[in-house]
Amino acid sequence: MVAVGALSCAASHVHADAAPPSGVIAWGATGFSNLEGLGANVESVALGSLHSAALRVDGTVACWGWNGSGQCSVPTGLGTATRVAAGWYHTMALGADGSVWTWGSNSDGQASVPPSLGACERIAAGWYHSMAIRAGGAVVAWGRALEGQCATPTGLGACTEIAGGGFHSVALRANGTAACWGSNSHGQTTVPSGLAQVTAIAAGGAHTAALRADGSVACWGRNDSGQSTVPAGLGECVAIAAGGWHTVALRENGQVVCWGRNDLGQSSVSAGVGSATAIAAGLYHSAAVRSGGSIALWGSNSSGQCSVPSGMGEVMDIVGGRNHTLAIDSSGSVSAWGRNDEGQCNVPSGLGPCVAVAAGDGHSMALRKDMSVDCWGRNDFAQCVVPGSLAAGARSVAAGYQHSLAIDATGAVVAWGRNDFLQCAVPATAVSCAQVSGGESHSLALREDGSVLAWGRNSSGQASVPPGVDGCVQISAGGNHNMALRADGIVRCWGLGTSGQTTIPSTLGPCVAIAAGRQHSVALTTDGRVVGWGVNDFGQLGIPADLGSVQRITTGASHVIVLRGEAPMPCPADIDRNGSVDGLDIVAVLAGFGASGDALPGDVDGSGTIDGVDLTVVLASWGSCG
Repeated sequence: MVAVGALSCAASHVHADAAPPSGVIAWGATGFSNLEGLGANVESVALGSLHSAALRVDGTVACWGWNGSGQCSVPTGLGTATRVAAGWYHTMALGADGSVWTWGSNSDGQASVPPSLGACERIAAGWYHSMAIRAGGAVVAWGRALEGQCATPTGLGACTEIAGGGFHSVALRANGTAACWGSNSHGQTTVPSGLAQVTAIAAGGAHTAALRADGSVACWGRNDSGQSTVPAGLGECVAIAAGGWHTVALRENGQVVCWGRNDLGQSSVSAGVGSATAIAAGLYHSAAVRSGGSIALWGSNSSGQCSVPSGMGEVMDIVGGRNHTLAIDSSGSVSAWGRNDEGQCNVPSGLGPCVAVAAGDGHSMALRKDMSVDCWGRNDFAQCVVPGSLAAGARSVAAGYQHSLAIDATGAVVAWGRNDFLQCAVPATAVSCAQVSGGESHSLALREDGSVLAWGRNSSGQASVPPGVDGCVQISAGGNHNMALRADGIVRCWGLGTSGQTTIPSTLGPCVAIAAGRQHSVALTTDGRVVGWGVNDFGQLGIPADLGSVQRITTGASHVIVLRGEAPMPCPADIDRNGSVDGLDIVAVLAGFGASGDALPGDVDGSGTIDGVDLTVVLASWGSCG
């Protein structure tokens, strides 16, 4: 799993409003999902526990953040929506025709819309249950019901608004009174006596909020973090939202006010929010839609739910780690997004121009243009402690789940980090290498002669290279299986195959690129098709039908990423100009290695010397531009 160089992620206390790298499409269990063109056209926003959803003014829905249950994988047939809602690990949308759409976790049936539901006017999501108001005002709830949150009270009557909390439900009747049911562990369903003229409601983890017609706010239920203690003199409010342990209000003048728990900055409204038109609260994060239609987010960013990459130039390459993604642009700067609990998205300041990156379970790597290696993120096995043996520089880098690999300036493989299965015990024959790849507990190396070496854990034969794996031009290590691409376009797979990840489709045909995930495999064919096989538990094989022209493919543990483009990118790495970056280009670099002069054929980066950087550029462009 490999990626590339400048900062685009933070651990917490983040607000962002820009679009992601153009041309990037991701699906499956990705910490960051498709947000192309989110821009300044947002109408409303909904926040779950670790993900966020936005409804654009054109009725399209965008989701980002943690996607481990598919909660950010917006259904392709959704069409125009009028409302969105987000639960713990599921998302809802209300279609313009009144249809209710749900996706993500269905652990308690929360994503199974009742067949008899019919056209609806409102939707709401609790942590593990879903709600809707039918045409006519009747409330329906489904999903987790252990605390009674789906047992709509008899005689409830016609309702105009609904809200789902942690384990309770709230409804606003047409007469302006509120009704609550479900868990009452902290008094969250005990409506204050005399509460009337209610115009809006919100349900948090174990507290409830109501907005009166006079602009005042009432809160009740759990209050251990002050979430139910309305600030003195608040008044003139037009909207409310309730998070896990905090509450948010929008005043008539566009000011956003927060109170309650603030350990992750969820109640510290960003100074850049300005005048807002809509608000939302998640488990530990908050959001506001600005008057211009852009979105601001703040609070926990552990899964990228508050982080939208911005400021990238033309994307040259992109790679996926277990739950995070890295990309490199034409200037050599690196962006990172997705899960950031280990700091894997905190790209070091001053990193400088880079030519390659790699992403592991919770750590990231970058190869600078000067051939030095940087690592950041998880370091419990010293996987981010770059060995002194790389002082002279590296040609390429790769990341296993908890170990790191590089090819040094001489072509020898160096490995460090977790070594319980000897995945860092590099064979003496791992010299004159062109590429390395790291799996869960094993390692691969591709030698310049096209042969493949494997070492480390061999529980399913993943470290035993089978016959026929020769003349190779690319390798990719998955969780416990491997892929290799031969010069003739034939793909080989070996290792663990219990989920079909090593069973190559008979219709695959010749390929130009491969990528292996934890239990799935992906290939790009010569005719531009992206084909996947293996496990599909997070939708990683749900390849979009409208990908168009694909220039790159990569995969994380359970997600797939492609870089699209209508026209091929410039390919200085295509040294022999045969329309493909292939083994002949590596031969051209190696034949002139160390030579200096003007306009040398193998001097890909134009530095005046044919060196390891040129070899790295060729490998990074392998098979995907011409």
